[in-house]
Amino acid sequence: MSDLAERLNAIKHERIGVILPNSLSGVVRSLPLFPALSERFPGARLTAIVSAENSGLLECHPRVARVIPYKRREMIHHWRPLLRDLQAQQFDLTIDLRGQLRTGLMGLATGAPIRLGLETAREGSAFTYTDLIADSGPLVPEFVRYWRVAESLGVAHLRRVSEIAIDTRTMNWAIGQAATIRRPLLAIHSGADWLTKRWPVEKFAVVACKAMRQHGCGVAVLGGDNEADAGEHFVSLMKKFIPSKPVLNLVGKTSQIRLAAFLQQADCVVGNDSGPLHLAASLDTPVVGLFTCTSPQISGPLGAAHELVTSCVDCHASYRKRCPNRGSRHLACMEELSIDRVSTAVSAVLERHQQTRRAA
Repeated sequence: MSDLAERLNAIKHERIGVILPNSLSGVVRSLPLFPALSERFPGARLTAIVSAENSGLLECHPRVARVIPYKRREMIHHWRPLLRDLQAQQFDLTIDLRGQLRTGLMGLATGAPIRLGLETAREGSAFTYTDLIADSGPLVPEFVRYWRVAESLGVAHLRRVSEIAIDTRTMNWAIGQAATIRRPLLAIHSGADWLTKRWPVEKFAVVACKAMRQHGCGVAVLGGDNEADAGEHFVSLMKKFIPSKPVLNLVGKTSQIRLAAFLQQADCVVGNDSGPLHLAASLDTPVVGLFTCTSPQISGPLGAAHELVTSCVDCHASYRKRCPNRGSRHLACMEELSIDRVSTAVSAVLERHQQTRRAA
């Protein structure tokens, strides 16, 4: 038995705090840990500590007793109420999946006797942990990296299950929205936090038009409040290209739970390496993922149903938020990742979907 296992067996397991990643995609990849923790520590009260903008998937989670949201961009000296709240929880175990100075201080504030972190920890956060999870560095695929926690706790044999709770009212809303357009339903999300991840909206529109003509698709465009302009631009391009076929515009009209419900209704989701793409994949909806500055091997979703298309420029998968090139080479990955390659991937997903329907 390892030293960590012995110490875990020596403490009570009534209260466990999990500090989640900042991004929606990171939160999605973390979700399978909650069923694993429930299995390892039956009866334990699980608390999710998560940025307020990405708390939606946790608020009704069947395994989460409490969600403690925090504002990412507040200065640390504004965090005193949060740190006092965390201290009052009297956690027996904390797990920091983010690994920044702020999240390390959160874990330290809890006073938990065991505080786990990953080898991706930075900004000195590793000094706030009692233990680092082995083989969880930046070159380890993200879905594997987070699952290393389950391995360290002895429950790696469990199936990864996301358990996203969608209530009946929300599901009926999604079904009603999907019923307004044709099948197969192609959902488009052209947004991403980093400029170096954002394949041009114009190219997404051409891909959608090709899918409409070749497969008779209905098209919906998705996005957050800050992506309204891109959504309207996409819709205007679609009206110009194929005026007879309307597009369902849900940009800025979905909470995270509504987004999950609608993604579950889609037959194919096309998007950059971002939260909605990974959320769709976690719901077993086939995706076509576009990877320019990130790696599909490290950041891509699991599953043979998905098609992951990557740029082949020299600096691809560099994880840079800003393009290192200037002049004609600036954002060359966006040009190199061609419409034809993405359309071929979309066709592959849709043809598999049609074969499955015929077989049924």
